[in-house]
Amino acid sequence: MLNFVLFVLLASLNTSEYDGMIFWQENRAIDWTDFKGIPNLTSPYDAEANSGVRYTYTFTTQGSAALVNFEVHSFFNAEQSWIKSQKQTDFLLEHEQLHFDISELHARKLKKAFGEYEFSKSPKKEIEKIFNKINRERAEMQVQYDKESDHSKNKLAQAKWKAFVKAELSTLSRYQ
Repeated sequence: MLNFVLFVLLASLNTSEYDGMIFWQENRAIDWTDFKGIPNLTSPYDAEANSGVRYTYTFTTQGSAALVNFEVHSFFNAEQSWIKSQKQTDFLLEHEQLHFDISELHARKLKKAFGEYEFSKSPKKEIEKIFNKINRERAEMQVQYDKESDHSKNKLAQAKWKAFVKAELSTLSRYQ
């Protein structure tokens, strides 16, 4: 019985979905079936993609420094993402995918920042400070993206953002 449970646990950790979350993968775009949340009918928007960045870490001390190992993932929260009925267009889905891509961009920035930082013997506050800075930048970029693209209505701005995020992801591809 224990071997079976262990196998199921290990198998589930190797998928792109876990606990209602879809982890970003280059070859796996979100689709409308991933939006499982209840639509906010009072919202002026037709859809909402809930995405973000999460991390875990372990560390050991060596001398006056800590050796820190990180796991960083961007995620799409299917249960908190919604679409209003009859509003499902390819262009709107592309807009929502770019929100997820912006989260992945910041996951890569976080991996880079963690990798370049020399942590003290007590790294918890340092880790939180780095995460909070990059997560704040992620949130600000999400707002700027929606503002400039007018929540997908400005097709030219949408295309510029798509090209920008694609280029930034490429620049940070080693942190995927």
